[in-house]
Amino acid sequence: MYSSSNLSSSEVTRLRQNYSLSGFDLLERINKMNHDELINTVIEIIKMNPPSKRKISDIICIKHAVKDMPFFQQLIEEKGSDSTKQFFKNMLYSFFKKDEILFNQGDIVDRFYVLLSGKVSTIVNHTETQINSKGEQQQIIVTEEINTIECGHSIGDIALLRDQKKNSGIICKEDSHFLVLEKEDFNKIIADMEEREVQNKINFLKSLKIFELFSRRQLETSMIYLNKLKVNKGFLLCEEDKISPYIYIIINGEFKVSKSINFERQPNPFSKEKLAQKDQIEEMKERKVKKALEIATLSEGEICCDIDALDDKPQLFTIECTSQKAQIFQIKTQVTSKQILKLI
Repeated sequence: MYSSSNLSSSEVTRLRQNYSLSGFDLLERINKMNHDELINTVIEIIKMNPPSKRKISDIICIKHAVKDMPFFQQLIEEKGSDSTKQFFKNMLYSFFKKDEILFNQGDIVDRFYVLLSGKVSTIVNHTETQINSKGEQQQIIVTEEINTIECGHSIGDIALLRDQKKNSGIICKEDSHFLVLEKEDFNKIIADMEEREVQNKINFLKSLKIFELFSRRQLETSMIYLNKLKVNKGFLLCEEDKISPYIYIIINGEFKVSKSINFERQPNPFSKEKLAQKDQIEEMKERKVKKALEIATLSEGEICCDIDALDDKPQLFTIECTSQKAQIFQIKTQVTSKQILKLI
């Protein structure tokens, strides 16, 4: 978390001055910084140097500090050095305290945000019918948290692309630090990249039979419920006999489905000694073995943990990632998510 005591303005200034003398030494120091030090460095550089005064040494420092975050990995890969420099040169800094609202459902968005540090949640409002104490029906507004956004991911892109009101709100679950682009800079620098990302998601969803009748607008609206995750080998989507709070759609990679089977080993027919009753009981226990039996492999486009998760029932199977890396969409199994899934 940001604290000026961790890396002071004078230290950042010294870093920048040292760059002109020894660029490699500066980058080596940045590469040795921990997460908090990197965040502090970026914040201090941006606060000390507005876009009009930001130097190439500042941009290089920022780039090396954030290059491993998911959004910036994509930016560097897809847009190249020129657009990346423009992004870092023009971005601003913004801070929101825990429980503050970044924007509300229905707001007009004029800024693009990347979460530098902290945690935020996407929230939606919907109406429900309840019976009051007089036995009368009444409509109430329910606010539901549908997913969590971790640091290094962007916020607010579809609303900016479409000049539409936000169909969800964002609340800070922790003190949160953001890198910000004004709408004009967003349109010039990265709107095309964000449009491609939206189109890729739409193409993927439309390729699935369950989404083939959805309109483009319905698919874009549904995207707020899809939390895109990168996972590694061994990641468990769900575990047998446990309730899963999520449903998953596999984007790429492979996952094995397994179920525990109880079986009994045969006793040793060549044993000549008659066991005492106590020993016989222990032997019977040892003969009972539980083994995970692999029964299927799931891959691109398949839905995991669907029926049991929707009904809040324990899962019948364990589903584990067997690829070195994979990507999935995660959907929270709450009221609104159920309503969306009922459409398919």
